[in-house]
Amino acid sequence: MGVEFNTGELTWNPAAAELILPSTLDDHLEFLHVGVAGVDAFMRNWAKGKANARQIGTPVDGDGYISLRSGASYLETGFIDIGGDLTYLFVGRETGDVDATTATRFMFGGNYGASTSASFIAGSVTGPRMQATYSNNGGSTITTVSGAAVAAGFSCLIGTAAKTGLTASNDDGPTIRNMTSGVVGVGALNDGYVRTNPNKAALIGSGYSSVYGGAGDILLAMAWSRILSTSERLDAYAWAKLLASTVDIAI
Repeated sequence: MGVEFNTGELTWNPAAAELILPSTLDDHLEFLHVGVAGVDAFMRNWAKGKANARQIGTPVDGDGYISLRSGASYLETGFIDIGGDLTYLFVGRETGDVDATTATRFMFGGNYGASTSASFIAGSVTGPRMQATYSNNGGSTITTVSGAAVAAGFSCLIGTAAKTGLTASNDDGPTIRNMTSGVVGVGALNDGYVRTNPNKAALIGSGYSSVYGGAGDILLAMAWSRILSTSERLDAYAWAKLLASTVDIAI
């Protein structure tokens, strides 16, 4: 079952045959990688029928998490982002200087199409962000929104980007939610914009841009090829907190 009760304590079982998630969180789940049991276990994709990740560089086992470095040591998932509806969830922390330049910032994960990060761009976007590129046949726009600054400890971040612009709604634009702090950043797009197809595998602990090279730790990484509902985001956060509690980490 993955997470189990054993002699009254909650433990993580990386050798379990499958993982049963609460509610509807297994619907359109593309990857679920857990870092609480070491690098080898981290590469396993718990999403049913989906490919495992492959290790790039030398990720390092931490105390209930995996230490990574953008552009050098990270995971390449088996999920290819083709520009559809997307939700990312990351539980992690940046371990470098959070006030430094972009070259030393840590990317929680993503690709050119969408990324969730504690980074900033040219000093104008601070805190975790969700970025996605859209086109309306007359041009394109890169929409970036920022949430609350990541604190020194671990945070649970949920980022979304819809495939198509919606009428009278911001739900289509990139959204970043720092579930730990409760702060939300929402982007706005005009009607008719459609996400461009990056056709790249999503990364964990890095982005494709060579600008970023910072260090950080990842405890949990998940992705869905759909937009989670409000109740599902709360369910996912509650489950992430439960998982983190097995290694005495609070989020």
